[in-house]
Amino acid sequence: MVTASTPPDLDAFFLELVRNGFTGEIRRDLATRVVHATDNSIYQFMPAAVVHVRTAEDIARMLRLGSQVRFRQLSFSARGGGTGTNAQSLTDGIVVDYSKYLNHIHTINPEEGWVEVDPGVILDALNTALRPHGVFFAPNVSTSSRATLGGMISTDACGQGSRIYGRTSNHTLGLQVVLADGSSHWIEPWGPDELNGIVSGDPALSGIVRTVKDVLDRQADEIERIFPRLNRFLTGYNLAHVTGPGKSFNLVPLICGSEGTLAMVVRARLRLTPLPRFRQIVVLKYARFLDALDDATPLAAYQPAAVETLDEKILERLREDEIFPRVRELLGADVGLGTGATNFVEFTGDDAGEIDNNARRLLQAVEATASPHPKVTGVLKTDHPGEIADLWEVRKRGVGLLGNLPGRRKPVAFVEDTAVPPEELGAFVRSFRKILDAHGLDYGMYGHVDAGCLHVRPALDLADPADEALVRTISDEIARLVKKHHGIMWGEHGRGLRSAYTPDFFGADLHRELRRIKEAFDPGNRLNPGKIVTPLSRDEAVRPVDSPLRGQADRTIPADLREAFEKAFDCNGNGACFTESVSSVMCPSYKATRDRIHSPKGRAMVMREWLRQGRPVKGVFASEVRDAMAGCLACKACVTQCPIHVDVPDFKARFQDAYYRGNSRPLRDRLVGGFERIAGWVGRLAPVARRVGQSSPARAVLEKIGLVDMPAFSVPNLSRRMKADGIPFFSRLPSKPGGPEMRTVVLLQDAFTSLFEPEVVVDTCRLIRRLGCDVRIHPYFENGKALHIKGYLDRLREVIRKNLALLEPLQTAGFELVAIEPSVALTYRDEYVRFGPPEAARLKVLTLQEWLLGAVPFDGNRPAESDPPDAILLPHCMESAGAPHLTSSWKTIFERLGCTLKIEAVGCCGMAGIYGHESEHAAISRTIFERQWRKHLQTGPGIIPFLATGFSCRHQAARCSADSLRHPVSFLADRLVE
Repeated sequence: MVTASTPPDLDAFFLELVRNGFTGEIRRDLATRVVHATDNSIYQFMPAAVVHVRTAEDIARMLRLGSQVRFRQLSFSARGGGTGTNAQSLTDGIVVDYSKYLNHIHTINPEEGWVEVDPGVILDALNTALRPHGVFFAPNVSTSSRATLGGMISTDACGQGSRIYGRTSNHTLGLQVVLADGSSHWIEPWGPDELNGIVSGDPALSGIVRTVKDVLDRQADEIERIFPRLNRFLTGYNLAHVTGPGKSFNLVPLICGSEGTLAMVVRARLRLTPLPRFRQIVVLKYARFLDALDDATPLAAYQPAAVETLDEKILERLREDEIFPRVRELLGADVGLGTGATNFVEFTGDDAGEIDNNARRLLQAVEATASPHPKVTGVLKTDHPGEIADLWEVRKRGVGLLGNLPGRRKPVAFVEDTAVPPEELGAFVRSFRKILDAHGLDYGMYGHVDAGCLHVRPALDLADPADEALVRTISDEIARLVKKHHGIMWGEHGRGLRSAYTPDFFGADLHRELRRIKEAFDPGNRLNPGKIVTPLSRDEAVRPVDSPLRGQADRTIPADLREAFEKAFDCNGNGACFTESVSSVMCPSYKATRDRIHSPKGRAMVMREWLRQGRPVKGVFASEVRDAMAGCLACKACVTQCPIHVDVPDFKARFQDAYYRGNSRPLRDRLVGGFERIAGWVGRLAPVARRVGQSSPARAVLEKIGLVDMPAFSVPNLSRRMKADGIPFFSRLPSKPGGPEMRTVVLLQDAFTSLFEPEVVVDTCRLIRRLGCDVRIHPYFENGKALHIKGYLDRLREVIRKNLALLEPLQTAGFELVAIEPSVALTYRDEYVRFGPPEAARLKVLTLQEWLLGAVPFDGNRPAESDPPDAILLPHCMESAGAPHLTSSWKTIFERLGCTLKIEAVGCCGMAGIYGHESEHAAISRTIFERQWRKHLQTGPGIIPFLATGFSCRHQAARCSADSLRHPVSFLADRLVE
């Protein structure tokens, strides 16, 4: 890892920048710098500072001041979503982040077919805003949920559908840029007269235009000879497309793909494309991956919009991903077992007949070659929008699924996006595989068959010096192979730290001309230095392929710590946690703060640095790590929604355990950690506890220790409600009170429902009895959930051992153990297994819906799909993230009982147990609720009842919107029992 020494005048620079009217946010804390030291590549550079700009003028002010003599040693690198695979935005200078604030959609003009945006706008957010107008921005990258338009422009990105839609530069009409001297300019195609005016007028642009024009005039033949004629033609200084129709002169294709080395983009006008009215997808399954690649050229004859491939490694990992249950029936139960590869062939357009005809011709061709030795082993065809979306989601998850391979060696990006003519793809990949096989490496492959661009990720342990050395060795070998097959090294994801291969592909003469262009734009080499080329007059070289890697820092950490915090080290920076979709459960703290520290990736990077420093529990950085971990809601969305399954709640608990061995525990943590232990006797004193807890002195004390809006204890308490309904406690006897022919359920209490909503416990018992089963309520005991949340790991282990001794005999005797509260139920299967003895894995505590799904009979009469819903469920985020079937099960249960249920796709409500009650998080908690839950509750309150399975969710809705949400079991009990 590069550790940048702070330039001696950085303090003076930022002080003067603020005096000049800079409105952005300047961050120099180590945690922020660590988070921005990595992207989705294998590299790590520690920046001197991170600046979150708010306006285009902020960037102009910064570069104007930076051009002064005393500050010229400072460098600036633009950063968007941080999804680059080649370290394009990494620097030991100043990171200029667009994503946090410079992210507005300014003008949508569907009539003229364009939109103007800030560079920090995320692709999915843009297309969501465009959809009502029937248009979209066509380049479609797999990281669309977090990739920014500025990043796509800087790398001239493309992806699925590039065969017909091309690259980002094909859809960029104009750019507002700030040059290295701080001057701002609008760049668009110029005719001869406009160009003459610029050459003779604007001093900032005239030298640039003259230089580029001179290069084009003198090197026209060489450009024609050398620049590749591929769909994935080039990323970086694309001279072949500067001259346009009518002898127009256009710097836009030159700046697109320049990775911020020529200018900083501050606004873009983008061309819009009508949404295709019809779509079909054909999935072809192959026994061998190479057969799928050999079909690249033949499949193009059927006029598809895209042909995308996944190899056997990705399909194997797919079986363990949370999306697999949604696509199992589509792809077939054998996918990932015997299937060697798949090709996803999509047909789009406005003529349904033409699309269907092309798809049918393909299917007929496959059928005609079905014997005696078919290479296509299975076929699926669908035009259902939901199924198509699910299939493309599988393709988008390819990179993440690869990153989740077991073992120390992980597939990594450094020969990531080579492109060759599609007709050479099969031969090229066969040679590629021989190179990797010769080094004894595992690997995964996926990508754009139709464009000849394949993403290849060799599995390396970059903490191992021997594997680190292979980065250079393999890169050199692949560069020679790509050139042999008439391709390029940079088919999609930019050059970044692979820029050293530029002379090999362009020759010495054109390489020198590219350096002349860099000099014309940025003579001081201050804009993202070390990428693509350096100015001709300077001695600096581009950064090499074997620049500092993350693994160099990781290898300094003892192996036992790397194993204990494995999921923090598994994080490959793919950035899936940066999604801003309000329907996604992924990382509510990031969506509310837009601070990358408060994301799974951010926390993983901070945790690795903390371990590298020797796990300090004192000092400024230790406090920064504590704050980063404290901001986690422990919703566990990262555990499944992250393709790598980064488990922040786990290493958060381990950090707190270590940190508070050297620091005094806050009184609040002691109260929260001990609350489950005392909840039993507090419940017996509910009337007194309610009076005391709601009194002004008690609330003042709680606020002083950092707790707000605490729920009120229920009166009458659970014991009184049980007696009123004739529900007995469990007798502790190893026999079934209902007799051998009757199923007997033992409900395991939790502090939330027992103390604050005991009516839910009673309603559960009513429903279970109505279903013909016996039910007993187990006397209250501490589950340990709060101990894990606050990092009391020794006490948690004690509680687990004690509870196993209590519950195992009941399970052995045949009792069915059920827990009502989702987060508590999942603790038995997650934390008990992780921190308990081996026998904890045998304990089976069902969630309420899991038990109901097995107990509610199905008579074959389901409500019609068109029936209006009887209720709307806002699911618990931990259920949705940890086991999506737990949420969908409620719909099935309702249908079997003659009711209809609509399940809304919502993220976290913002409460997450104790998080929303902690005073420093209360405002963020409400922000999460407003962004992710409020709109759903406004769709018809009082008409259709809203339900929620989580106590936290119901309490959050009550405190933030005064809406009274019920548990689904209460709704069903009223429907069936009354």
